[in-house]
Amino acid sequence: MAPIYRFSRWDGTQLLDEAADEALLDELMDDVLARGDIDSSLRSIMRRGTHPRDSDVDVQGMDDMLRQLRQQRQDILRKHDLGSLLDDLRNKLKEVIETERQGIQERVSAAESAIENPPPGIDPGTAARLAERVKDMAQRNEATLNALPDNLGDAVRELNDYEFMDPEAQRLFEELKNLIQQQFVDRQFSDLRENLENITQQDLDAAAQMMRELNGMLQSHIRGDEETGFDEFMERWGGAFGESPPQDIEQLIDQLQDQAAQAQSLMSSLSPSQRQQLQDMISGMLDNPQLAQQMAELQTNLDMLRVGGEFGRQFRFSGDEPVALQDALNLMDELNRMDNLEDDLKKALYGGGSIDQIDTERVSEILGEDAEASLEKLRQLAERAVEEGLLRTSDDGSHEFTARGIRKIGEKALAEIFGYLRRTYTGRHTARMQGRGGEPTEATRPYQYGDEFNVDLRRTVQSAVMRSGNGVPVRLEADDFQVRETEELAQASTVLLIDLSLSMAMRGNFVMAKKVALALDTLIRTQFSRDSLYVVGFSTYAREMKPETLAYLSWDEFEPYTNIQHGLVVAQKLLARHAGGNKQIIMVSDGEPTAHIENGRIFLQYPPSPRTIQETLKEVSRTTRAGISINTFMLEQNPYLMEFVDQITRINKGRVFYTSPERLGEYIVVDYYTNRRRSIIS
Repeated sequence: MAPIYRFSRWDGTQLLDEAADEALLDELMDDVLARGDIDSSLRSIMRRGTHPRDSDVDVQGMDDMLRQLRQQRQDILRKHDLGSLLDDLRNKLKEVIETERQGIQERVSAAESAIENPPPGIDPGTAARLAERVKDMAQRNEATLNALPDNLGDAVRELNDYEFMDPEAQRLFEELKNLIQQQFVDRQFSDLRENLENITQQDLDAAAQMMRELNGMLQSHIRGDEETGFDEFMERWGGAFGESPPQDIEQLIDQLQDQAAQAQSLMSSLSPSQRQQLQDMISGMLDNPQLAQQMAELQTNLDMLRVGGEFGRQFRFSGDEPVALQDALNLMDELNRMDNLEDDLKKALYGGGSIDQIDTERVSEILGEDAEASLEKLRQLAERAVEEGLLRTSDDGSHEFTARGIRKIGEKALAEIFGYLRRTYTGRHTARMQGRGGEPTEATRPYQYGDEFNVDLRRTVQSAVMRSGNGVPVRLEADDFQVRETEELAQASTVLLIDLSLSMAMRGNFVMAKKVALALDTLIRTQFSRDSLYVVGFSTYAREMKPETLAYLSWDEFEPYTNIQHGLVVAQKLLARHAGGNKQIIMVSDGEPTAHIENGRIFLQYPPSPRTIQETLKEVSRTTRAGISINTFMLEQNPYLMEFVDQITRINKGRVFYTSPERLGEYIVVDYYTNRRRSIIS
């Protein structure tokens, strides 16, 4: 069969869909920069969504959905008065009694009139005796009506055995009984409920038989029997379960529990006196003991099959809008579905559940199509990142960056930092100097003794032709030789020394430091490939961070100390691999040294001890003797810190910057870029 393609009018939403995908991916990259953990960031994005400024894109997060759910639930609870459903039932019963009283009076009046004007074929004596019987019955019935208890359930029970004198009153009472029976007895069986407009004793007997078989099947399931008789049961009674009957016993149990939860929630949400009256009323209506017994047994079986969670939650209504019984049960259904959706969202966020377990149809019904679309975007986020080649899924189901993903996150950090350069500088102005052993340029010059013999053949021949004129063969002389000019960047080896102590995160400095590391790595790899960059993180101890791990870089939560000395030791070892060129350490920190290593032992002290300061400055001296400059970027200012940094500067002659996290990238990356562009040597 040929595939079917469906086309629709362009409405602009297609671009919004793409923009939403891009916004989510950007949000994911930003969050990974802060957290260093992809799966944690995925959960964070699912929780909060994305709401970019100056954009039509708005992807709801699950926190937004939870807030919307709670607001909708509060609106319902603040609107309705659940206790009024008894008032509605009481009014219906009052209408029955008033209709009966009026009917009694009409029957008595008609009987008295018949004495004076007997109907054809009835003599006055017979008419008088009939009238007397009517009056006696009327008197008994009036006495019964006058003695009806105030309790609604007891009153209904009394009227079950009452002989009505008015047909309309009897019809209204049967209608009231049907209402109770339909909502509480047959609510679980939709087709049966719709067809039982006038429930007979035979109908109730049939319902009791169905429940008896249902209870037998559920008990078999509870015992773990392989054969429960589900197919035979559905073949006989499947019509009672609506247009979409359950396909297996588990679906049947879920459906029964959902329906039973409505009635249980209604009972739980009433006051004790209201609950008792409604229960008495239901008992009074169920004049079929077998059915009542089977209903109680069904409830017991459903309780045994329930796995965790609340059954029939309690809701506290505070509104004043009256609600009828059927509407009350519908409200219970709606509120229970809201609570179930809330549970699913919470499990996906906090309880080890999965976003794939959330019913999107339920989300659409309760929260609307926009929420459903947002949920689908969130569900596809990891999949989309994998499709884009940014992430891959490991064997244990977790996610990790691909090489492309690491490049992407570095490019993003670099673009963010160079946004400053685009806003500040009108163009790139480079002073060019020529030298050997570098990149060829378009410019040439006559060959001189000692030059690298990098001949530009076209311009050499052109020079000979211009000297000797046309004709062949063209004879070359020494002055004809033209060589290409080259530009050579001095090789620079850099160690970016980043403070990973807890204070960097607590003061909001860490994320920008991480962005600088990623941006500088990307800049050097893409534009200054001869240069070398190492990243060293330090807290209580220092260690090298490989480029492929920078995206996962995080602060040391349980290592609160700052060991600048060890950071300098590790940096020197890395720079010792390079025999020539410029060597520098770029140190980013927000505090004084509070740790050092001496004779193989770690010393920790806060506030900083003079010994730690002394040992750190000794390492600064060793670094200086190795020809390595130290450029210090401090993200905090206090007199003691400034004094320590001044001592570093006096020893090493490097530069020092006191800056904010927001301008750190501008100072380090832009400064590196502009200085390296000026460092072309002859």
